[in-house]
Amino acid sequence: MESNILATQEITLDRINAIVGAHGSGKTLFLRALETAFGHGSNFGSTPPFFEHGRYAEIEILGIFEITIKWCGKEITRRINLASDGNEREKIWKDAIGTSAAPRAGTVPDMLTRLSMVFQSYDTGFRNRDFKWRSPVPEYHYRRAELAAIKNILGKEYAEVSAYGIPDGTEEPHNKIFDPYFVARGGSTIDSAQMSLGESWVHYLIGWDRLQCAAYSLAELAEPRLIDEPETFLAMPGHRPLIDELVRCSLELNSQLIVATHSPKVLSSFPLNHVRVCVPSPSGIMVVEPSSYAQVKDSLGIDFFVKAIILVEDKFAATVLQCLCAELDPSLPREVDIVSTGGEAEVVAGARIMRRSQRMHCIGVLDGDFRNDRAKTKGLSNIYFLPGSMSPEQELAAIATKSIERFAHSIDRSTADIYAALSICSSLDHQYWFPRMASTLGRSEAVIVQTLIRLWLEFSDTADQAEELIAAIREIME
Repeated sequence: MESNILATQEITLDRINAIVGAHGSGKTLFLRALETAFGHGSNFGSTPPFFEHGRYAEIEILGIFEITIKWCGKEITRRINLASDGNEREKIWKDAIGTSAAPRAGTVPDMLTRLSMVFQSYDTGFRNRDFKWRSPVPEYHYRRAELAAIKNILGKEYAEVSAYGIPDGTEEPHNKIFDPYFVARGGSTIDSAQMSLGESWVHYLIGWDRLQCAAYSLAELAEPRLIDEPETFLAMPGHRPLIDELVRCSLELNSQLIVATHSPKVLSSFPLNHVRVCVPSPSGIMVVEPSSYAQVKDSLGIDFFVKAIILVEDKFAATVLQCLCAELDPSLPREVDIVSTGGEAEVVAGARIMRRSQRMHCIGVLDGDFRNDRAKTKGLSNIYFLPGSMSPEQELAAIATKSIERFAHSIDRSTADIYAALSICSSLDHQYWFPRMASTLGRSEAVIVQTLIRLWLEFSDTADQAEELIAAIREIME
């Protein structure tokens, strides 16, 4: 990729993707760039002006994309200059795969432009003619699955919904359709002129897409679908059902779906490895794979709410669990409240009492030395254990002895320094071991603990137990 807007980078997109980022981070621009790269050219008003060929001299800043697609079991790569004529871009792909395969964009400006054209171009009386044109117009009648989806999304139950493709003129033949028109029948009959913006938008995303597939045999082409902020105009309860329906349609049509969104409900349908984040950089916009859900939520400004209380034996156990979370599930520390108690008895008692809570999850996490003592936790399914078979202080002290060279390298000290510190701390009780080790080595206690935990997780048994613990906490919360 060569561009003065997008940074030079390699972007890999899966079958189903969500694009997230703050306002102005480049989500819409990225979708429009994909649309343009395949030769699509829509009327001015629905496509941003910097994608209009010949309209502005600065179009050259869009640059060049090298795009690889998977088609019929093989990979096809083409180099596309976004500043070239749309017909040229379309021809490149038509020569490569034998057909046009421009991604179909679903955007609010496009919907409003199309609906506006319907109302401006036709006398309102045409709605009473029951669409008996001089030649048939394309139409699509919702199936049961789509009617059920409308009910889940909008809370409206219709006996039937029909989508019509109004031709691009009143003269025959009607070989192109540009404008969608919807009629919904239930207790009463309403059409596009009477629908709310939210209802029109949902029908545009579902019915208009199906109508185009039927009219142009797009099911065979499996063209990608690009949707910008599908949650627009919808109340929060409709976000998840809408994206579920869009995903279902894409899978049914064997097509790709790329969605730009700000909605946490929409985002919840996408596994982390199917999410991309638009972020600014000195060289331009980057579209990156996030390292954690915390990064994704922060990019959207989503607050983290405490979902569970975790009881541990003491402050050091709380520190260890916090560090394990930071290593294995970075967003988890912001979603739980880790509370140190006065020992294992209080952890068990608290977990026993709080398991009756209807609004807050409570989890008890004991030190590893209680792993085989099941008598105290009998009948409790919300008690888990830190990794290992000893107290966390003993486990980490043992790691310092086992991994002296790795420990020394990690904190930029010599092995001799580590041996000397171990000797100094050898006669101390474990609760005093880490403060003294830190002061002896000239590092903070937090750095010493975090470093030893990372070394601890390099052992497969420890890593397995830690991952099971974090996964169990996450599962209870979700």
